[in-house]
Amino acid sequence: MQKPLQRSLIRRCLIPCSALLLSFGVSLPLLARPVDQTLIPRNVALIANSGSVNTIGYRIIVSPEGNVSFVDGKGSGHGTLPKKFTRHFFHDLAQAHPLDQLPEKTPCLKSYTTGTITEIQFNGEHSPDISCPGNDKASDLEEDVRTITRFFHIKNVLNDKGTPIPPQNFIAR
Repeated sequence: MQKPLQRSLIRRCLIPCSALLLSFGVSLPLLARPVDQTLIPRNVALIANSGSVNTIGYRIIVSPEGNVSFVDGKGSGHGTLPKKFTRHFFHDLAQAHPLDQLPEKTPCLKSYTTGTITEIQFNGEHSPDISCPGNDKASDLEEDVRTITRFFHIKNVLNDKGTPIPPQNFIAR
């Protein structure tokens, strides 16, 4: 049973917002599309790349043991990082703490059609875009992500060459 506040929010926000989106041609099935929620342990790193206007992004989950799961426009996969690199990556994450206070280089100029945002969630923290690193700690994380994507051949696939990855909310537990 919904609480009065929930009903009020639904009436005040969801219904008018739905009407507005419908007026732009967005269908109700699209609005009703569920977003999967996944619980991930706080000690696991989530790397998310937004993709761009022309490309499909990717998501990578890395455990402290080096176990990796990923999804990009070509599909999903899993594997294991070498122990030495895993230790290095998690050391860089610890050195960058708190992630949400990492500086971004400004201005960070990116192409409208190919510019992406790459962020990391770890230990309840969320980094800014590490593809515009504002200090050495952010640069180290950017290089770590490049190493991981090269190791597993993870790429931003062109929209017409791949399959969009489903939206997903990750909740640290």
